[in-house]
Amino acid sequence: MKRATIELVNEIGQEKLIDEPDISKLQYLQGIISETLRLYPAAPMLVPHMSSNNCTVEGYCKVVIRAFRYDIPRDTMLLVNAWALHRDPNVWDDPKSFKPEGFEGDEVEECFTKNDIVLANRPRLSVGRHLGYNYTTMVSAPYGDHWRNLRRISTLEIFSTNRLNMFLGIRRDEVKYLLRKLSKNSCQGFAKVELKSMFSELTFNIIMRMVAGKRYYGEDVKDVEEAREFRELASEVLKMSGATNPGEFVAVLRWIDHGGLEKKLKGFAKRTDVFMQGLIDEARNKDEEGKKTMINHLLSLQKSQPEYYTDQIIKGLMLVLILAGTDTTAVTLEWAMSNLINHPDVLKKARVELDTQIEQDKWIDEQDVPKLHYLQCIISETFRLCPPGPFLLPHSSSNDCTIGGYDIPRDTMLLVNAWAIHRDLELWEDATNFKPERFEIGEGDPHKLMPFGLGRRACPGAGLAQRTLSLTLGSLIQCFEWERVTKEKVDMAEGNGLTMPKAIPLEAMCKARPIMHKILSKSMNDI
Repeated sequence: MKRATIELVNEIGQEKLIDEPDISKLQYLQGIISETLRLYPAAPMLVPHMSSNNCTVEGYCKVVIRAFRYDIPRDTMLLVNAWALHRDPNVWDDPKSFKPEGFEGDEVEECFTKNDIVLANRPRLSVGRHLGYNYTTMVSAPYGDHWRNLRRISTLEIFSTNRLNMFLGIRRDEVKYLLRKLSKNSCQGFAKVELKSMFSELTFNIIMRMVAGKRYYGEDVKDVEEAREFRELASEVLKMSGATNPGEFVAVLRWIDHGGLEKKLKGFAKRTDVFMQGLIDEARNKDEEGKKTMINHLLSLQKSQPEYYTDQIIKGLMLVLILAGTDTTAVTLEWAMSNLINHPDVLKKARVELDTQIEQDKWIDEQDVPKLHYLQCIISETFRLCPPGPFLLPHSSSNDCTIGGYDIPRDTMLLVNAWAIHRDLELWEDATNFKPERFEIGEGDPHKLMPFGLGRRACPGAGLAQRTLSLTLGSLIQCFEWERVTKEKVDMAEGNGLTMPKAIPLEAMCKARPIMHKILSKSMNDI
């Protein structure tokens, strides 16, 4: 009671009556309410549910230390004892005691719930000024009306479920290309393959086909010189995006351009803009309204809403998608396969799930993914140990705020070390080991696992990344046997870079499984 009173006085004052807008500031009061509902739920037994179809319930029982799986027939009644769950000692520490402190958020939750709007700004860095079209792209724009409009466009016109479904054929095509390439020398026995470059080609082609309808790697590249130039440009721009500029932190150095970073950024920005404008002009001149690329779609919207869909807005949206959606997914695939090859028991369990859940001789499809719980656990565990961005993109405070008891002034830069949070021994059991099973028992708290960021500035492309990862990783497990090149485990050393690549590119031994022959024979004519 005393602590709640102190919070009310500190946050509201002694002369003002509490109002509903004040509640978001009263974290301890919210903890008291949550703890009351835990110990004394308004409905000890939830309203009964009933299954409309046959289903399977899976989980993990800590009491007997084993997994369980039950087949539930249609029209089965489900009764949930909330009272018992709320007092389960396997779920709660000291479950019978009244401890509101258990619901107090940590600093991450405090940043991205209580202070989410305040910290929704981006610092004005050189990369955003030059490569972000003077802070007008979705990544670099300050929080406000312009950013909200960009978010609306990306959510409705680029990353919506319907839009992602429209590009399913592209993802399937490119994964087939990958499978065919891997199977060339592995149909008769194990063959050595280098996966880093293959994953980079896969993700780059997927994004570029979505954006402009062009492949920039592989056999049927139409303009080889254009493809080579943009691949090199994209690689350099990505490196520059992660470069440290001392002038961002020491004001006097801004006028010196230490290391020539500003000059390089200006040069890359000009070249990038010329290329992106070229893609737009090419699409506009061809006027292929029926062509389902993102550029064509945005240009069609430009005709009816020119004030929103300017060429600069379209270029910014496409550039962010290309830079953020290629290397991150490729790096995650490489880390996932490295972990699987180092843990053959996990690989075997994933393959059993695929063989059990998917019809015999049928290639995995994105529609199958919801049934593949263990595959999703593998992806989540890969994100935990090897986040595609070990540091989240910087945030900036638009007003004074308080975090963890510290007063944070306006325009303070916030850096979130996702890599460290994902390996925090206080948050995760056996934190440094690869254990996908941890996500079978509900360790996926969004404030603990944040590969795509949190809050208003979280990455809107998470759905696309999850789809690409699930289809690709599931296909590699389903269609090939995998082994290490030597008896030594795959080196898991981390390299330098914005997306934390492996220091040593992944090489592995692969052998096509019988299903691969059937997939190729069915799909060869389609490729």
